[in-house]
Amino acid sequence: MSEASENLNITDMAELVQKEAQDQLKIQKDKDKMIMLSLSSGGKWHLLQEYLIEIEADCKLKEGLGQRFPTLTELIQLLTKKIELEYTDDEETKKALINCVPASKNTISYWHKMSGWNEAVIDKMKSFGLFTPEKRAEVIESLRKTASEGDVQAAKVWLTMSGDYTDKVDVSDAKFEKYKEYANALRSDIKVIKE
Repeated sequence: MSEASENLNITDMAELVQKEAQDQLKIQKDKDKMIMLSLSSGGKWHLLQEYLIEIEADCKLKEGLGQRFPTLTELIQLLTKKIELEYTDDEETKKALINCVPASKNTISYWHKMSGWNEAVIDKMKSFGLFTPEKRAEVIESLRKTASEGDVQAAKVWLTMSGDYTDKVDVSDAKFEKYKEYANALRSDIKVIKE
């Protein structure tokens, strides 16, 4: 064999090996994706999106406590970390899911723009139990106590929630005019009682 044909054969073999490796990688990615989809709930979001929604809900709650919201790159890292924690006992599934984690920030940005994403994050925040009727009652009672101790802002919030206070009132409203009449009548009755 000549040197030229030997180089051609080596080049052909290298291309063949590279193509086979790419085919194997595609087959593995397809398997990984099938595993990820099989673990999904069958709803609007697949498993990785559900995990990211949960992560973002947690981060938004922490953001309210003074922590900054993570960057897209940090969200991808948090998603990978969540998978590692969730599947400590199942190496195959863990590896498959980590292989499905988007490497591109563009994919995460695309997910954020999907219809219903923000609502899903808010719903997940609500599911953490922060907005239960009991906790609402605690906050309202705390507002009432603080208002009764003389805190003007708490009183304003309390009265606004109860419907007894509004910042701007349309004076042409017939109900408001009736309310003013009743309030004036009550005030005059109170003056008579005090005297």
